Amino acid sequence: DDGSVKSEVVWKANGTYSTELYADRAAQVIEKHDQSKPLFMYLPFQSVHNPNEVPDSYYQMYEGIVENEKRRTLLAMVTAMDDAAEVVVTALKQSGMWENTVFIFFSDNGGPLEGIGNGQVNYPLRGGKYSYWEGGIRSSSFIHSPMLPGGVINQELLHVTDWLPTLGHLAACGVEPNDQCTGPDMGDIDGVNQWNAIVGAGKSNRTEFLVNIDPKAKNSALRWGPWKLYHGNPGKGDWVPPPSVSEHRYNQQFTHGLRDRNKFETDQEYVFSEGIYNPD
Repeated sequence: DDGSVKSEVVWKANGTYSTELYADRAAQVIEKHDQSKPLFMYLPFQSVHNPNEVPDSYYQMYEGIVENEKRRTLLAMVTAMDDAAEVVVTALKQSGMWENTVFIFFSDNGGPLEGIGNGQVNYPLRGGKYSYWEGGIRSSSFIHSPMLPGGVINQELLHVTDWLPTLGHLAACGVEPNDQCTGPDMGDIDGVNQWNAIVGAGKSNRTEFLVNIDPKAKNSALRWGPWKLYHGNPGKGDWVPPPSVSEHRYNQQFTHGLRDRNKFETDQEYVFSEGIYNPD
């Protein structure tokens, strides 16, 4: 922020959908920004997340299209977030900053499984939030900038900790691949600079990452190349198919004994090839 927002409750915002509130505030910051200085904006929307609520205008968009109430509300929330992103992009364009902007969109985890979730579908990945399966730890993301070529699918291995050194490099060295410019020295941190890998000028700078160690639950997971090592119970590991997949096809593909893989003893170790591109 520009420093004008204080750490106090904004009572006048009571009754305002937070997605719209955050987008409007972001637009104000962009409009007032001194363009002689760079701008870094981190905008974590509350949606799409519990509580499962959305303005009625968005909910009505899916009338007669989606029967499941949870799924309908979820899609309406996504649409509201899309509109909020458009508010931010429009503000950047109207301010003349868009041509020099790198826009990054990502999530922190996969959606919860049906039953505890809001209608999310992680298919074809297995599992969901609160688990170590790919459906829980992998999320959708994209990067857009007028300074970068579009239409590229990147399948390199990145971890969320990589964003800090990657953005530090981007701010110091620009968008063009540059091995001569190393960016700021951030010391001994977990993340690595992945900008060259992101723009297709090299491979990922990592081959492994720690998913988590939970000494209380006595479980952990480590990703190494196309493999993942689980210790203890990695969490609920079902597949939740999208509405377009028939029950017969779902049973054919995924229920031949595979569901039993999530019934682990806490003192056993299991290694499964989940693959970089394939479902669990």
